[in-house]
Amino acid sequence: MSSCTYTNPGFPEELRQYLPYEKGQVLTFKNADSTRQYTINEIHADKEEKHAWNCKCSRDDAALTINAGEQFKITIQAFTEDAYIYDEKIQMWLLLNGIHFNKGFTDNPFSETIAKDLGDTIVLTNGNDSTIIVRNKGIIKYIIEEKTWNIME
Repeated sequence: MSSCTYTNPGFPEELRQYLPYEKGQVLTFKNADSTRQYTINEIHADKEEKHAWNCKCSRDDAALTINAGEQFKITIQAFTEDAYIYDEKIQMWLLLNGIHFNKGFTDNPFSETIAKDLGDTIVLTNGNDSTIIVRNKGIIKYIIEEKTWNIME
């Protein structure tokens, strides 16, 4: 008698390239008038898990969440082919200084070429506000209420 199992996907490493942060890392952004700092205090990436087929613990997505307090939280959620959310297979959400940014993609997040498919730069928007994320660098700039904040390296 064989047992059936279901594998919950792990968060794709290729997508991790867009947010290459480490716990304890300090992100410093500067505009013409002042400086803002965000210390990464939590990083959680779903790991691959195997469960019995009839287990109620199956999921059809894998997420990466990075948190630096109430003013900075970003999540990338990657959906399997079994999930149908407006045809979008990748969702990115960012809460930054009270502004919510988001963007969806129809690309397969579990493809080995997903980073190439998405390109080097992702722009999240909310009205006139925007955030620029660059592969292997993370957030390099954001614009909120017509003020531009650039990452200090």
